[in-house]
Amino acid sequence: MAEIAHALGAPERNLIIEAHAQTTWGNLGCSQPYLQGYDRALFISDSLHVRRAKRYACRQDKSLCSKIYAIGSYQPLTLLWWKIPAAIYELRAWIRDLIIYERTEANNSAICPN
Repeated sequence: MAEIAHALGAPERNLIIEAHAQTTWGNLGCSQPYLQGYDRALFISDSLHVRRAKRYACRQDKSLCSKIYAIGSYQPLTLLWWKIPAAIYELRAWIRDLIIYERTEANNSAICPN
């Protein structure tokens, strides 16, 4: 994603690459130190994933909610067949989140795997 952003004109000094996490939840946990001290952060992904990323950031640190701008791209009509599986995956992620992140000892805390 950083390569794409850079190719589209984002200055390399403005890109932060988090390389430890394997999930969106972990990525946000590992990225929290980078987000401190900034007035805003831009999240870019597909339309469903970017909403989940913002939801996770707000759960992990409520002060981030007002700083995050989420931009999601929609699939072109040629990939319309992909929207249903993607929506099912996001529904599964939402249910999983309710079970794991809201009802366990983690209790929405940011976790960064090392």
